[in-house]
Amino acid sequence: MATSKDKTPSFVATIRLKTNLKEEKQLLVLSDCARLLYNACLGECLKRLKKVQGTELYKETIQLSKTSEADVEKRRANFKYLNETFGFTDASIQSFGTKTKNDSKFIAEHLGTHVCQKVSTRAFKATQKYAFKRAKKVRFKRKGEFVTVEGKNNKTFLTYSNGYVLVGKNLTLKCLLDPKDKWMQYALK
Repeated sequence: MATSKDKTPSFVATIRLKTNLKEEKQLLVLSDCARLLYNACLGECLKRLKKVQGTELYKETIQLSKTSEADVEKRRANFKYLNETFGFTDASIQSFGTKTKNDSKFIAEHLGTHVCQKVSTRAFKATQKYAFKRAKKVRFKRKGEFVTVEGKNNKTFLTYSNGYVLVGKNLTLKCLLDPKDKWMQYALK
């Protein structure tokens, strides 16, 4: 039996970096690679969602009651079956994102696998919100619009060490830290 993943407390720390023009250009290229991958994953998510919503089983399932216990269980089982059948799951979109990265030498040079999986998950969650009617539409990112990149953990692709941020294999940036900022000191431990 699968158990739910333990959630450890986490937070996001924004660190100012000291960069020169060459390093800024490298960061923009990295951001653009992430944007391209996000848009590819978002397009694939929408394509798979459309396939799910085009089936007769989906149309029958959305007509089922949300209050009856038996219908709720049947809805859950049907949606799970449809999502797995058409690959509308986080894992399958992560797999698509990794394959897309590997097929594109340009993206593969600049992004690590864990970063690609997080970008893919972000695209999947956006599409999921749209599917659940919690968002009116999903938006593809224009050039220069996508700027945040994160890894799955602190040991891969984006790492902090002794006042420097290491990005991938070939980019090291000095952090501009205030030594009096106790919260940031705690965040970086």
